[in-house]
Amino acid sequence: MSRDLWVEVDTSALKHNFKQVRAAVDPKVKIMAVVKGNGYGHGIAGAAKVFAECGADMLGVTRPEEAKAIRKACVDTPILVFLPVAEEDIREAADMNLTLTVTSLDMAKAIEKAGRPVDVHIKVDTGMGRLGVLPEDALPLAEYVSKSELLTLGGVYTHFADASAKKIDYTKRQFFTFLTVLDSFRRAKIDCGLAHAATSAAAMRLPESHLDMVRIGTLLYGQQPVKEGKRLDLKTTWALKARICDIKTVKAGGKIGYGCEFTAKRDTKVGVVGVGYADGFAVSPMSVMYRQSPLAFLIRKMRYKPALTYRGKKLPVLGRVGMQISMVDLTRAGKAQIGDEVTVPARRISTSPEIERIYK
Repeated sequence: MSRDLWVEVDTSALKHNFKQVRAAVDPKVKIMAVVKGNGYGHGIAGAAKVFAECGADMLGVTRPEEAKAIRKACVDTPILVFLPVAEEDIREAADMNLTLTVTSLDMAKAIEKAGRPVDVHIKVDTGMGRLGVLPEDALPLAEYVSKSELLTLGGVYTHFADASAKKIDYTKRQFFTFLTVLDSFRRAKIDCGLAHAATSAAAMRLPESHLDMVRIGTLLYGQQPVKEGKRLDLKTTWALKARICDIKTVKAGGKIGYGCEFTAKRDTKVGVVGVGYADGFAVSPMSVMYRQSPLAFLIRKMRYKPALTYRGKKLPVLGRVGMQISMVDLTRAGKAQIGDEVTVPARRISTSPEIERIYK
């Protein structure tokens, strides 16, 4: 069956980007390849396989079901689950040899109740205000885990809240707090395993935060996380593609799309493409831009006109983007025909996971 909509994943680009990260950090520093969010839209099993082949020391996921998809793909690389696992799922997680995040004494005890040996990483909240044990409670938790007969303390980590900001003073304060926690573990003679704090942005801007391991997501998928700091030679890894499935001419004065919002000013050659907002097209959160400049956000929102690309030329969408169908102006598309390929701009993680990923 031919495809009307698919995602092309460039595996050679993924491997290239991993090598760039590997060369940017000390050889002694381990690399966790983060593959949460369906591998940042690349397909979780496929991305996990590529990075495992590249030599990733660990993989990072949010939920155990993500890890399950990786294990089904016969990838045996250690996996850290970031989100606390429900008590009823702990045994299955242990059977898959997953490393679980612990953020409280109650959570540690719940994992013990499963009666399985489990490797755990303690997460410390140094200022994100999200998951993690508070710094002042970290030592008692580490002491409990280190004495447990079922739990193995394989690591301790934190997450930076604002490493991509222009100024990283807050990130430095978080890092200092984390180092203080690590020092308390050492003074108590607790082997905390792997200490890790830096994700993509911090890895490029705050080298001292590399510690024993870096958790890299964005960089692996070809996106620079910040303008400041070190920049790598990254390659594009992802493209959403579709085919023109029908072509028609709409006469001048004719309406196009829901709500009759578009009226053709002239006879217009229209291409019908099977892609819409349910697939991730024209869905783009702008919260970061709004935080940086509310005015720029409003201007961009007013000026934004969705378009597809055909052989390097922009094809404006005519009327509303539909759920799974959009119409484009083929006036500048020359001899475009039914079946021709177009490229769809879309946010990778928002792109439907049901769309087939093709690895090239």
